[in-house]
Amino acid sequence: MPTPLAMDAVLSDVVPLLRQPEEDVRRILETLGKLREGSRDVVVRIGVTGTGKPPNYRIDLADTPLMAFDGATHRALTGVKRIETEAWSTASMTYLEVRTMLGRLRGFVKKGPAPRHR
Repeated sequence: MPTPLAMDAVLSDVVPLLRQPEEDVRRILETLGKLREGSRDVVVRIGVTGTGKPPNYRIDLADTPLMAFDGATHRALTGVKRIETEAWSTASMTYLEVRTMLGRLRGFVKKGPAPRHR
């Protein structure tokens, strides 16, 4: 049986579990960029109630949840009434951290642990 994700898991923790890591991270970064609208500080949190294959994710502005997305299709989850539940990681990654991670996946940046934003 697959192990559930840790409550403080971040996107970089589940990259090895993704079928198409580079494409999935690219699409999450694209979504972050659209919701970022310039200099707004948005972060991504992942759903921790599953096993990370692929995880749903939520985009927050500061501490306010904006939207949740299906990890397989990258479409907004429309049936979610309360996205500020315990189903989401306590840790997050910023737009810049996700962009750096995508660079690593593409071989543009030295490999190493991705920073965590708490």
